[in-house]
Amino acid sequence: KYGGLCARRYSEENPDAKVQLSKTEKRVIDFIKKNFPGLRFKFNKSVLGCNRRFRPDIFYEDDSKAIVIEVDERQHKRPHPEYEQEYTENRDRQIVKCLGKPLTIIRFNTHTYYIEGVMQNPPIHWRTHAITNPEEWNERLQTLKNYFLSALTNTNLSSVPVVHWLFYDR
Repeated sequence: KYGGLCARRYSEENPDAKVQLSKTEKRVIDFIKKNFPGLRFKFNKSVLGCNRRFRPDIFYEDDSKAIVIEVDERQHKRPHPEYEQEYTENRDRQIVKCLGKPLTIIRFNTHTYYIEGVMQNPPIHWRTHAITNPEEWNERLQTLKNYFLSALTNTNLSSVPVVHWLFYDR
């Protein structure tokens, strides 16, 4: 659909193109909006002062810090995992550089992951994006919420970005 790229990557390489968010990403955005109605977020918008190609899925900023939530379906392993990791790390460095303030990045995998070789129960069907395990899906969303709240209330700020990898292979 997007020349072998995910919608996010395609939109970053083609800033004027319109792309459709996945159902999963939309669900996460809706969850954040519902649970934090008093906060102002940017969704899939370029960060002020940054290259317009860099558009975090969910971005929050106050006077002292910034928080990015990235919805990393399938851990961003497809189609070229080594390239995606290099690209992701470069992208994160660019956002930190242009913000000039402490940054917390929460990378939220919505699909299958493995702990010591054991597959964890995936809450989302990899192709249809249907919720197949509502209990697991709600637990993951609560974990995301807790990590966001922790970053939001953290007063021990550092110039080194903090990255949390939620539901990734270990």
